[in-house]
Amino acid sequence: MRIKRLSTPFGHIEVLKNGVLVEFEIEQGSDQFEGYYLNDVTKLYPSGLYTIIIPIDRSAIGDTYNVRYSKGELNDDGGGENTRNAICELDGYVFGLGWADTEYIEDGYKFWYPELYNDRTRILPYSENGIIGSGIEFEIIPDAKYNDLDERIISQSKEIRIIAAWTSSDSPYAWNIISYVTC
Repeated sequence: MRIKRLSTPFGHIEVLKNGVLVEFEIEQGSDQFEGYYLNDVTKLYPSGLYTIIIPIDRSAIGDTYNVRYSKGELNDDGGGENTRNAICELDGYVFGLGWADTEYIEDGYKFWYPELYNDRTRILPYSENGIIGSGIEFEIIPDAKYNDLDERIISQSKEIRIIAAWTSSDSPYAWNIISYVTC
């Protein structure tokens, strides 16, 4: 579904391209984790879990995308392998965003597939500029060439995917749930 604003119980999430509000796609759920395993028998789920998809195949070098929410300030939560995430507690909810760590991914490609860099310095066509207040900024960068690579890399190169999740701060293990599903 294409939207310009994703409403949450504590505010809304928007995407700006070069400072202008743009449409983005959302999917309910996540490609990675739907819940947090407390133990072998119990799995805890967030109240809200969405994947935000920003198509970038028509972007120009230097374009910036800012994924932001209307309140609060994100705090770096570290992330996981190939990912970064940020979390905050606001208005009775724990909220988090998770995204690809582009520098870590590029370093991995350089290490495991050095032959891919014979005629390029980058593979992914965007980099993340990190947490900026209440959002995350991404920038379309030069010298990314990916059309001759495998389908997984090509699909990563046509869109930016961000996980958005939240749950009541009164829920047991609220911070752990959001940290886990966004990393």
